[in-house]
Amino acid sequence: MFDNLHRWVGNLKDER
Repeated sequence: MFDNLHRWVGNLKDER
């Protein structure tokens, strides 16, 4: 479940 959230957070960090 959290795996999806981790991917979302990683995407945001990658964009920043």
